[in-house]
Amino acid sequence: MGLKTASIDFDQAYNLHAGDICKLELSLDGGASYTVVLQNLIGTSPRALSWGDTHGAPVPYPYVAPGNNGKPVTKFNFQNDNSSFDISQYIGNNNVRVKWTFFGTTDESAWTIDNISIPVKPYFDDVEWTDGLGNPGEYIVRNKLEATYTFIPTDPGVHQYGATSLINGCRAYDPAGTAIATVNVSYAYAGTAQGFTQAECGERTVNLNAYDNTKSADDNKANGAYTLATNSFSDDPGTGAAGKWSVFSGPSTCSTPVFSNVNSPTSTFSGDAGVYILRWTLITSGCYSDVQVTLTDCNVVDFDGTNDYVDFKNNYGLGNAFSIEVW
Repeated sequence: MGLKTASIDFDQAYNLHAGDICKLELSLDGGASYTVVLQNLIGTSPRALSWGDTHGAPVPYPYVAPGNNGKPVTKFNFQNDNSSFDISQYIGNNNVRVKWTFFGTTDESAWTIDNISIPVKPYFDDVEWTDGLGNPGEYIVRNKLEATYTFIPTDPGVHQYGATSLINGCRAYDPAGTAIATVNVSYAYAGTAQGFTQAECGERTVNLNAYDNTKSADDNKANGAYTLATNSFSDDPGTGAAGKWSVFSGPSTCSTPVFSNVNSPTSTFSGDAGVYILRWTLITSGCYSDVQVTLTDCNVVDFDGTNDYVDFKNNYGLGNAFSIEVW
């Protein structure tokens, strides 16, 4: 019961004199009767067997090879035998038995069997899902007669879950007793909007802060790059997914806006005054997130007598005579 395929497997070697037999049979009624003959080898003989069975596959003496399964073997050599008899058609019968019968008439006849394997129902009554290998008594969910579990990730990172079969309520707490499923969750987040007030006019560079998938969710949260409220698996390592910055939209200017490092989540961005939409895209998956950046120009300066000044730096080539006009 509970099987998709079934077979009787074993290794055999035999030496049958005339009239000797090797028989393999199935019973479907718990041994009351054996009605299915899987193998019936008979040593060559012109006479009927002493117990009245004249059917079967003749086996010449001296021994040559088993003729019913087509496997090449040598005399008393199990190595290349691998006899196998399919009994899949009897799946569903709940009282099956198998019987090997040897009948020999001389001391030189022999049938040797080893490595018998019979179908066994895969048995477990619980599957326990844990965070990694888990600790004794700690599990996420225990499913009765059900091996599936739907995982809804709550944070980015590399999460590992263990599936352990409980046999009669007993489980192992080591790698040999648990199968590990790895779930990789990468996150595309470009950060919060960046901008300057008119009092900070002239600022043309901002520091970006996208989610860094080479770090854990906990580290990103500490760096201000992760604003989700959950914190279920925040200490799991990042997936390492790489990203790239691009300008999705922005003002028409004479100069080209510049990223200090287009592949760094914490790149700086510089450009002329205006409102920009910057896009952070995960290279492998194509997932992306946008952030608005506002850079200001200085068309009004309020000199209030405290820390206000104008600095032209080296932008205007003032090596020659020039004049300044203010209102």
